[in-house]
Formats: sequence, structure tokens, C-alpha cells
Amino acid sequence: MVRCVEKAAEVLLAPLQANAFNKAQNYTQYISSLAHNTARPVGCRVSDDGDEIQYGRSALSVLSLRLALQSSYEKAETMLTALCRGSESAWTFPLGFVDDWRKSERGYGLPNAGDWLKTLHPLANAIMTDDPTFFSTDETGQLTIDREKVATFLSSTRELLSLLSILLFIIPGQSPRAAEHLDHKLVNGQKDRTVFLGPNHNIWLVTRRTKTETQTHKEVFVPRVLPKRLRWIFLTYILVVRPVEVQLCALLHGSERALVQNEFLFANEGVRTSRHIFSTELRNWFETGQGVKEMGTRNYRHIMTELCRLFIGNQLLEALRGAQDIFAEQQMHSRRTAEDMYAPEIDHLAGVTSDKLHASIKACTVSSLIS
Repeated sequence: MVRCVEKAAEVLLAPLQANAFNKAQNYTQYISSLAHNTARPVGCRVSDDGDEIQYGRSALSVLSLRLALQSSYEKAETMLTALCRGSESAWTFPLGFVDDWRKSERGYGLPNAGDWLKTLHPLANAIMTDDPTFFSTDETGQLTIDREKVATFLSSTRELLSLLSILLFIIPGQSPRAAEHLDHKLVNGQKDRTVFLGPNHNIWLVTRRTKTETQTHKEVFVPRVLPKRLRWIFLTYILVVRPVEVQLCALLHGSERALVQNEFLFANEGVRTSRHIFSTELRNWFETGQGVKEMGTRNYRHIMTELCRLFIGNQLLEALRGAQDIFAEQQMHSRRTAEDMYAPEIDHLAGVTSDKLHASIKACTVSSLIS
């Protein structure tokens, strides 16, 4: 009996054989290596002059990034001017208008909240003046369109929005996750909008931190402010170009897709931009403009974190936090009590308080200078 067991063990427990015992042993060794070998090589490597930062198989030159962003600025402005046909100056900041950030009525948003436009439908009027066949009416009075010309127009707006999505992702401060970036809303829908007008004509994109919400079951928002040049491109697009996109979407695809086009910032013909599409567009932007390989959203966020450490430094980051806690202590209560009870700012957008907005302006300004 003993010899039979020994023979069976020699067969079943033989080294290098694909049996259950050896698989379990190999798995145990692998788990142990993960538990005990915690030291890893650094993720980011920086050149001696601080210009090149590497992560994974991506290597980003800070100088090349700056040049590429300047080129993209110019390209976006050129594309926008061509699309607007002279109507790019048809808007101005509404006199005396104050954006109510707390207003949650469905359909309310920045484009329809104030008297932005000097004349109604500036781009549609410019198109009909330049090309009467773009929009026309048939014998019954029904509005008709030249589908070939509409396709060309929508192709141009798609290219502009793709470039704008990259500029908005990179320039105003640290970049959010792709899914959170693509969730930006111009008007209220089932969830509230994330684009706001603040004092000094600042445009705020308030990113909803969905991953944190999932983990903590609490709403968390992070504000980012647009620099002036990007603000002009953004506002001209949403105030002049986007209304025509919505109108064409309704004519081509129906009211439901037009509703999506009106509500979400990153949408084309009523279809929202996916993470895969945005990541591909970001990779192509880095590869064609700077020769950087495999620079998707994940690699870029790692490199930008390292870039922030190098160019901004921990001292400035510490200074940006401000002295609000001291003021709360002098009033004999906690900072949380000050935010909850005195000039309350917590109820609408969690984390978007006035002091954090001021700190965000400083952080976004410094980050845009790096870019």
C-alpha cells in the first residue's frame, strides 16, 4: 500500500508538471512575492535639465508640449473663425448678469441664462446670407437642408470640439479622469450642469469626482477655471456654434438626440464622446504633434503629476491652502462649522466653496503657465 502511494505521489507531485499541487504551490509563491516585495522602480523619470519626463513608454518634452499647445490654440481660433463666418464677435458678457449656481431647473444653463448674443441666431443668419442653399424652404414651407454641406459643416465642428476637449483637459490645472472630463454638462438635466460663470467673468468647469462618490457615497466636485484665451474659444463655441449644431441634430436625428447635443458639452450629432474615442484622440494629438508614443489619459496624468512637483513644488502647493482654518479657530468653531453655518456654501456643490475657488484660480493659473 505504501509503495502504491509513493508511486502515485511521484507521478502527481512531480516537479514542472501541470498538476493541481504544483499550480497551487506556484500561486502561493506568487502571492508571497507580491506581499513581501513591495519595492518598485520609480514610475516617472526626469532628465537632468527637467525638460523630459518619462512614464512607461511615453517621453514628454515640456518645451514640445508648450509649442504644441500654442499651435493648437492658433488652430482652434482659425477653425472657429472659419466656422463662424464673421459672427464670432456676436456675443458679449451680459451686463449685470449673475449666474445662479444653485438653480437646478431642467434646461437651465449658461448659454440660455443671460443676454449673451447681440443678435438672435448670428451663425444661422450668416450661413443663410453666405449660402442660401444651406437652409431653404420647399413648396410647402418646410425647412430643408443641403445634406452634403451640412455634413461638411458638422465634420468641421467635430474636429473643433475634439481639439477643444484636449485643450480643456490639459490647460486649466491638473487633468481629471477621462470619464469625469467627458461628463461636463452645459445645461441642467437629470443631473445638474457643471459649467458656470463666476466673478470677473471667470468660466468654471466643475468636475464631478464619480470614483470618489462611488467609494464614499458623497458628492464631490473639483473646480477648474479657464484662462482668458481658452475662455474666448469656449464661449464662442457654445454661444455661436453649438446652437446651430443642436438645430441640425434635431433636423437629422430627432429631438431626443438634439436634447443630448444641447445638454452635454462633449457630444457630436447627439452622441456623447466615449472614453475610448477621447483617449485615441489624445494619443493622436501627442503622436502627430510631438512624436510621443502611447500617451493616453493614464500616462499623461502620471506625467502631469510629476510635472506639477517639478515646476510648482510643494511649498507653493502648501501656500495655496490658505489660512482659513486660523480664521475659524479665532471664531471659536471648526472650519466645517464655518462653512455649514456662516455664509453657508455646502448645500449645492460639495467642496466648491469660495476659498477653494480662489485657491483653484491660483493653481489653475500656475498650471496654465506651465502648459
